Order: sequence, then C-alpha cells, then structure tokens
Amino acid sequence: MKILEETCNKHGIAVSLNNIGIIELRRGALAQALKNVTQGLLIAREIGSVHLISANAGILSKVAKIQGDRTTDPVLRQARYKEALEMYELHIQMRDSIKNEETLKATIRQQTKYEFEKVQLVKEQEEKERSRIEAEVTSRRDNLQYSVILIALLVLFGGVMSLGFVKVSPRMAEGIIFFSFLILFEFLLVLADPYIDNWSGGAPGFKLLFNAGIAALIFPAHAFFESRLKGRLVK
Repeated sequence: MKILEETCNKHGIAVSLNNIGIIELRRGALAQALKNVTQGLLIAREIGSVHLISANAGILSKVAKIQGDRTTDPVLRQARYKEALEMYELHIQMRDSIKNEETLKATIRQQTKYEFEKVQLVKEQEEKERSRIEAEVTSRRDNLQYSVILIALLVLFGGVMSLGFVKVSPRMAEGIIFFSFLILFEFLLVLADPYIDNWSGGAPGFKLLFNAGIAALIFPAHAFFESRLKGRLVK
C-alpha cells in the first residue's frame, strides 16, 4: 500500500483496500472493513472503474447486512439493511454494465468479423467471375484458332489433292507433303497437349512417348500420301 501511495497508483490502492476489506470481513472486523472498502469505493468512483465499484459495493453490502443482523436497535438495523440493499443494487448495476459492455464488444467483434468475411466473400466471387470470364475468352480464342488451323489444313490438303495437273520437281513434291503433315502433327500436339499433361503428370519422358505415339499414327498416312501423290506431282 505504501508503494502504491508513493507512486500515486489509485487503481492499485483501490484494489488493495478491497482485498484488505475482504480479509477484515472474514476476521469479523466489520468497522475496519467498512472503513477501508468505503475508501476504496470512493477511489474507484473517482477513477471510473466499473469493475472496482462493483466489487467494493458487493463487499459493503455484505458488511452492512451483517451489521444489521447483529444490532438490536431497530432503527439502526433498518438503516443497515437499507444500505446493504443500496450497495447490492449498485453492485448488480455495475456488474450488468460490465456484462453489457462485454456483450457490446462481442457484438462489435462479431460484426467486424462478419464485415471482413463479407468483403472476403465478395473478393472471392469477383475473382471467380474474373477467372470465369478469362476462361471463356481463352476458350473462344482457342476455339477460333483451332477452327482457323483446321480450315488451313483442309485448304492445304485440298490444294495438295488438286495439284495433279500441276507438275513440280520431286523435292518440291516431297517438301509440300512433308510440310502438310508437319503442320498436321503440330496441330494434333497442340490439341492433345492438355490431355497429355493430365495423363503424364507433366513428366517429360511420358510426354515424349505420347508425342512419339502421335507421330507413329501419322507416319502411315504420310507414307500413303507420299506414294500416291508424289507420282502425280513429279514431272
């Protein structure tokens, strides 16, 4: 208590007076308990500590009730009981104020959490919508390019098939056929790449095997076209 008084720690003084009052109440020193706890209540009101006001008022209510029970003077007994009731009501009022404050803080925390989660949800929805739009744009772009490539391949092979009346050199004929099937092979690789990645797990060795398989499937067609068309194209 001396250290608290020297440092002007009013909150600590009020707490200590309250603790001393509890000890004196248990010992039966009611007058001293009343003095110390009353002084603590005054300091608690001065610093505006709701917790200390509630605690001190609760002790004073017990002290006043015990004093009322022990006195034989009816007037004094009534006064002590009245004071006990007033201190008890003050204790309950401050206690409820603490609970209301805690409830308000909990409500604010809950509201803050709700607002944060709401903002996060909106961001997630916006991100999903942006990803969906990007996926649609990418899908339309890829479909368009696939269509253009497919049309180009059809035109290229159609041109090769219609070149029977045009005579070119053997190397030119081989080059036209090779280039046509090279473009077809690359197109099939681009078309199958997502599926190959999924099946192979991105492993280079497995991807190479899949690519080799596609090449092996194209090779007979290349040989067939080369044997049939080369004779028509070579002068």
